[in-house]
Amino acid sequence: MEQRLSGQTVRFMFENSPIGMCSVAVDGTVVRRNAACAAFLSPEAPSILAAIVESQRTELLEAMRAVHAGIERTFKLTLDSVSDGSVEISGVPMRAGSGDLMLHLVDVSDRRRRERELREQAEHDALTGLDNVRRFRHAFDERLATRPFGTLLMLDLDGFKAVNDTHGHKAGDDVLVAVARVLRDAIGASDCAARLGGDEFAVLLGVEGSLAIDTAAQIIARIETAAALAVPGARVSASIGLVTLLGGSAASALLEAADRAMYAAKRAGKGRTVSADHDLKSHRAS
Repeated sequence: MEQRLSGQTVRFMFENSPIGMCSVAVDGTVVRRNAACAAFLSPEAPSILAAIVESQRTELLEAMRAVHAGIERTFKLTLDSVSDGSVEISGVPMRAGSGDLMLHLVDVSDRRRRERELREQAEHDALTGLDNVRRFRHAFDERLATRPFGTLLMLDLDGFKAVNDTHGHKAGDDVLVAVARVLRDAIGASDCAARLGGDEFAVLLGVEGSLAIDTAAQIIARIETAAALAVPGARVSASIGLVTLLGGSAASALLEAADRAMYAAKRAGKGRTVSADHDLKSHRAS
């Protein structure tokens, strides 16, 4: 009698649980499912694999096989569901009853979205949306370690303080956002642009030599135009220090060289590029 009541209780909990639950064979075939499982798996779908994207089905199968074989006691995976969300699937072996494993399915789409947002906030400048210093240094170190090709640009805005003093900090922010837009438009898919702080920026380009110098000149010209459009009457330009990435060079040495070249550009008259590769020869922006 007690055993029958216990079994009825278990079935009631299974069928009415707000968490998706299903018993499955080790190949993923669904033996039994509760109503909440329909949020992830259509009633006619024969396999749990139908709940997740095809590229991740092998990962789930391997986890189930490891538990069934006793290699692992349980598993928990966060996978992409076919409904464009995220589902956390955990599994334990079944000791009795139908199926080899009991799976629990939980929608974690909101949690994953919040995690992505937090990562974005941690890696990007809040005002401009460009990479922040931390993300830029990671990208820079990775570029030097894996593919030391390209050019580093260090930019400092000329005339920016006057915008803040004359038009206010809101206008200054508008200029910074406009500059960020120019930098995003100037770089390739594998390049990056960062706001280092204040009105100082850095760019990693995938080109070298005259192409990099031409790109820097175009950036300066576009910054002048974009700033004037963002704040009528603003006269903002940029001084740029440029250095070619070299294998074996320390990141700190390249950053310092580009920074020195940038200040040399300011001393030479602003609104221009100075290359640290050619004895700090000036290349005036067109």
